[in-house]
Amino acid sequence: MIELKFDTMTKIILKNILYVLFIMNEFERAIEASSLSDKSITTYGYTYKRLFDLIGDTILSFSEKELIKELKSFDIKPMSVSSMISVIMLIRKHNDLSNDELIKYRTKLVDNHYENKIVSNETLKDELPSIATLTAYTNKLYGDGKYQDFMINYILLNYNTRNMDLQMKFLSNKKDADKSDNYIYATTKYLVYVRNDYKTNDKYKTLITKIYNSKMRKSFSELLGSKNSIDFIDASNLNTFIMNRTYNKLGEGRYVKSVLMEYAENGNINGFIKVSKSRPTSLEVLMRDYKIDK
Repeated sequence: MIELKFDTMTKIILKNILYVLFIMNEFERAIEASSLSDKSITTYGYTYKRLFDLIGDTILSFSEKELIKELKSFDIKPMSVSSMISVIMLIRKHNDLSNDELIKYRTKLVDNHYENKIVSNETLKDELPSIATLTAYTNKLYGDGKYQDFMINYILLNYNTRNMDLQMKFLSNKKDADKSDNYIYATTKYLVYVRNDYKTNDKYKTLITKIYNSKMRKSFSELLGSKNSIDFIDASNLNTFIMNRTYNKLGEGRYVKSVLMEYAENGNINGFIKVSKSRPTSLEVLMRDYKIDK
């Protein structure tokens, strides 16, 4: 038997060729038969590619038990494994194969993840600042004339957004808005904060928030000046830029945890509902993470 030897670059090229062929054979066919949104299809595509790189073969070449064994061997986050299971189940369902064991495994995986998350949140309780502390810090930024930093902190604290939601335009005229972007414009009485590009937009669509706060209106005016349009944040690394402007560099994730932790301690279910709507995310997930009963 002749043993073929390839250099590293050739191996990479061959692997990519095989990957494309595999997509055509199992992934794309399953996707074409599904009702997933374009955004979900893109996410599933990235997940399938990562899964392929880990197992080195098609999904359909493994039995259900073999797939679970492979998944258990991965040194990756539980929710990433859960995403991979969703892709696997899509492909197997399209080929009339059972997903019963995969469903059981994912349920156990997710349950363990949230149990650990509750413990983690409890540990954080004494480390996180109060809402009052974050509010005082935010107001000081305004007093110091740091209008951009003030607006970042005000939005994170009051609307519990993710970092990507702050990637937006300031407009002097709403007619100039790109309907796929996030943007803010002013009326005579309030600011209008429009979100089109955010994590859960497939489910919640366009979000429109009216901001009546006078300090926010003043900050918007100072930053926009006489221009027709500006980028609110112009940075190569959005996450780092925002984190460096938050209290003690806590970042967006710790801000929302601070708010939710305080709501949880006070049994403030209405607070959880507010965060669920403004972030937006599932109320059930928030209440499960912070051990709140309806």
